[in-house]
Amino acid sequence: MERIEILKMTEKYTELPQYPAILAQYFIFPSFSKLETDITADVLIVAEGISGITSAYLLAKQGVKATLIEAGEILNRTTGQTTAKITTHHGLIYDQLITDHGEEKASMKPTLKEWSLSKD
Repeated sequence: MERIEILKMTEKYTELPQYPAILAQYFIFPSFSKLETDITADVLIVAEGISGITSAYLLAKQGVKATLIEAGEILNRTTGQTTAKITTHHGLIYDQLITDHGEEKASMKPTLKEWSLSKD
Protein backbone atom coordinates (compact mmCIF):
# COMPACT_ATOMS: atom_id res chain seq x y z
CA MET A 1 0.00 0.00 0.00
CA GLU A 2 1.25 3.48 -0.84
CA ARG A 3 2.09 5.91 1.91
CA ILE A 4 -0.73 8.38 2.54
CA GLU A 5 0.05 11.93 3.58
CA ILE A 6 -2.39 13.72 5.85
CA LEU A 7 -2.82 17.47 6.09
CA LYS A 8 -5.35 18.63 8.65
CA MET A 9 -6.21 22.04 7.25
CA THR A 10 -8.17 23.23 10.27
CA GLU A 11 -5.18 22.77 12.55
CA LYS A 12 -2.43 24.38 10.45
CA TYR A 13 -1.73 26.02 7.11
CA THR A 14 -4.86 28.17 6.89
CA GLU A 15 -2.99 31.26 5.70
CA LEU A 16 -1.87 31.50 2.09
CA PRO A 17 0.67 34.06 0.85
CA GLN A 18 -0.65 37.50 -0.08
CA TYR A 19 1.36 37.52 -3.30
CA PRO A 20 1.94 34.53 -5.59
CA ALA A 21 4.98 32.47 -4.76
CA ILE A 22 6.00 28.95 -5.58
CA LEU A 23 4.26 27.09 -2.77
CA ALA A 24 7.02 24.53 -2.37
CA GLN A 25 9.39 27.40 -1.52
CA TYR A 26 6.94 29.41 0.59
CA PHE A 27 5.77 26.63 2.91
CA ILE A 28 7.84 24.03 4.69
CA PHE A 29 5.51 21.09 5.10
CA PRO A 30 6.47 18.29 7.46
CA SER A 31 6.46 14.68 6.39
CA PHE A 32 3.39 12.76 7.46
CA SER A 33 3.27 9.13 8.43
CA LYS A 34 1.13 6.45 6.88
CA LEU A 35 -2.49 6.55 8.03
CA GLU A 36 -2.87 3.60 10.38
CA THR A 37 -5.85 4.61 12.53
CA ASP A 38 -9.36 5.84 11.96
CA ILE A 39 -9.80 9.60 11.70
CA THR A 40 -12.86 11.83 11.93
CA ALA A 41 -13.49 14.77 9.63
CA ASP A 42 -16.42 16.80 8.39
CA VAL A 43 -14.98 16.60 4.87
CA LEU A 44 -12.35 14.28 3.41
CA ILE A 45 -10.52 15.54 0.34
CA VAL A 46 -8.58 12.97 -1.67
CA ALA A 47 -5.51 14.31 -3.51
CA GLU A 48 -3.79 17.63 -2.98
CA GLY A 49 -3.82 19.25 -6.40
CA ILE A 50 -4.83 22.89 -6.77
CA SER A 51 -8.51 21.96 -6.39
CA GLY A 52 -7.91 19.85 -3.29
CA ILE A 53 -5.67 22.43 -1.59
CA THR A 54 -8.08 25.26 -2.45
CA SER A 55 -11.11 23.31 -1.24
CA ALA A 56 -9.43 22.37 2.03
CA TYR A 57 -8.27 25.95 2.56
CA LEU A 58 -11.70 27.48 1.93
CA LEU A 59 -13.45 24.90 4.11
CA ALA A 60 -10.96 25.47 6.94
CA LYS A 61 -11.54 29.23 6.72
CA GLN A 62 -15.23 28.48 7.35
CA GLY A 63 -14.41 26.34 10.40
CA VAL A 64 -15.07 23.00 8.70
CA LYS A 65 -12.86 20.14 9.90
CA ALA A 66 -11.35 19.27 6.52
CA THR A 67 -8.79 16.51 6.14
CA LEU A 68 -6.70 16.18 3.00
CA ILE A 69 -5.09 12.86 2.08
CA GLU A 70 -2.46 12.32 -0.59
CA ALA A 71 -0.73 9.18 -1.83
CA GLY A 72 2.57 11.03 -2.31
CA GLU A 73 4.24 13.97 -0.66
CA ILE A 74 2.31 17.20 -0.12
CA LEU A 75 3.15 19.88 -2.73
CA ASN A 76 5.72 17.71 -4.43
CA ARG A 77 4.28 17.63 -7.94
CA THR A 78 2.49 20.10 -10.23
CA THR A 79 0.77 22.19 -7.54
CA GLY A 80 3.96 22.59 -5.53
CA GLN A 81 5.75 24.04 -8.53
CA THR A 82 3.15 26.66 -9.46
CA THR A 83 2.26 30.10 -8.19
CA ALA A 84 -1.00 28.48 -7.03
CA LYS A 85 -3.45 30.97 -8.34
CA ILE A 86 -6.65 30.46 -10.24
CA THR A 87 -7.56 33.20 -12.69
CA THR A 88 -10.05 33.83 -15.43
CA HIS A 89 -7.24 34.99 -17.73
CA HIS A 90 -4.91 31.98 -17.93
CA GLY A 91 -3.79 30.98 -21.37
CA LEU A 92 -4.82 34.31 -22.82
CA ILE A 93 -2.39 35.89 -25.28
CA TYR A 94 -3.04 39.63 -25.07
CA ASP A 95 -0.48 40.52 -27.74
CA GLN A 96 -2.45 38.48 -30.26
CA LEU A 97 -5.77 40.04 -29.17
CA ILE A 98 -4.29 43.54 -29.50
CA THR A 99 -2.88 42.71 -32.95
CA ASP A 100 -6.16 41.20 -34.15
CA HIS A 101 -8.66 43.57 -32.52
CA GLY A 102 -6.86 46.64 -31.12
CA GLU A 103 -6.16 47.68 -27.52
CA GLU A 104 -9.67 48.85 -26.67
CA LYS A 105 -11.36 45.57 -27.63
CA ALA A 106 -8.56 43.47 -26.12
CA SER A 107 -8.98 45.25 -22.79
CA MET A 108 -12.65 44.21 -22.73
CA LYS A 109 -11.88 40.48 -22.60
CA PRO A 110 -11.31 40.13 -18.82
CA THR A 111 -14.35 42.27 -18.02
CA LEU A 112 -16.61 40.23 -20.30
CA LYS A 113 -15.32 36.92 -18.95
CA GLU A 114 -15.79 37.99 -15.33
CA TRP A 115 -19.26 39.29 -16.17
CA SER A 116 -20.22 35.98 -17.78
CA LEU A 117 -18.97 34.03 -14.76
CA SER A 118 -21.10 36.15 -12.42
CA LYS A 119 -24.34 35.28 -14.22
CA ASP A 120 -26.64 32.51 -12.92
